[in-house]
Amino acid sequence: MKLSLSTLFLFLYGFMYAQLGSNTGSGIVNINGNTDNYPSSILRLVKWSNNNAHIDVMDNKNLMFNYYTGGHVYFGTANSGSHSIFHKSGKLGINTLSITSGFSLDVNGQSKFRNNIEVSGNAHVSNYLHVKGGRLYAYRDSDNWGVVYAKHFDSPAGQPLHLNYYGSGTTVVGAGGGNFEVKNDMQVQGKINGRLSMITWGNPNYGHTNSSLVMNGIRTSGQWEVLGDGARTSIGLISTDIFGNIRIVAHHDPSVSNSKSMNDDQLIGENTRMIISSSGNVGIGTTNTFGYKLAVNGAIGSKEVVVETTSAWPDFVFEPDYDLPTLEEVEQHIVDQGHLPEIPSESEVAESGINLGEMNAKLLQKIEELTLYLIDQHKEIEELKTLTQQQQNEIAQLKNK
Repeated sequence: MKLSLSTLFLFLYGFMYAQLGSNTGSGIVNINGNTDNYPSSILRLVKWSNNNAHIDVMDNKNLMFNYYTGGHVYFGTANSGSHSIFHKSGKLGINTLSITSGFSLDVNGQSKFRNNIEVSGNAHVSNYLHVKGGRLYAYRDSDNWGVVYAKHFDSPAGQPLHLNYYGSGTTVVGAGGGNFEVKNDMQVQGKINGRLSMITWGNPNYGHTNSSLVMNGIRTSGQWEVLGDGARTSIGLISTDIFGNIRIVAHHDPSVSNSKSMNDDQLIGENTRMIISSSGNVGIGTTNTFGYKLAVNGAIGSKEVVVETTSAWPDFVFEPDYDLPTLEEVEQHIVDQGHLPEIPSESEVAESGINLGEMNAKLLQKIEELTLYLIDQHKEIEELKTLTQQQQNEIAQLKNK
């Protein structure tokens, strides 16, 4: 067989660059197509020194698989068969050969995205979605509830879930009409609807740890921000301290139009309008009830007041055996003590106040005693009148003789 020089040269050239049919080959296969549509296409199959296999298109053209037949492209191993598919319709299944209807990408297993991922349509997660190191889980629980849960990937303890953390826009929950339900604790650091806030704060002068519902303001860094409406400022709060005492605070300032700052003493100390102690005592206008169930610092207006007293009602004054002091004894007590018997002195009232029911009973006792004195005086006057009349009659008889 005759072999031309050019044929021999091509044979030797191919032998140098390709070893076909050998499992130990390390050469290069160059395919230089020369077709009507792509006259200069070149495809190179290379095994580099690091044992990585490459398929290179040498003239920067596109690499197309199964372009004309329209079939699928499968990926897999000889032992386990195909595990992934590039569907002819453009859909991709990773670790699955059955792509879920309606999806262009179906991943069976965990997926990791090192940079941003953008979803223009709906995103459906059948199991877990780990975002940025596992800080966010979006999943469906055993009750088929959609759950968003924040935690660190390597830590069992839950971490805060921030919505719209860096943005200044509004985060809307339940925009479709659904309810917003909190199963466990909810912490609100800022204002609700711009003017309502729920905060926890501390001051040893005001019950140490306090939980407050604040209307028209908020407390930050030890200062109260009192909000206004452009004409005046006001704030109100209901606060419970660690000892179970409840405070009602109200403040209004018509001289400041927009907002102002107040410390704890200025707001809480000077504007506590009412306090309910853990023992049930109520103070109005005062925070010290002095042990009374109701302490009021100021006037009370009422159409009717009923006072129940446990002291004896002074009807005993009218008993036959009642020891009514003489007016001389009453006079001597007034001279010695400066007040009526059994009535507290001015200094005692200034120090301890008076028991309204007891004092009414004492006053009634004195009125009843005074009534007895008047009855006795009336009897004496009647006797004197009778005696005087008798004397006048005797004088008239003597004049007629």
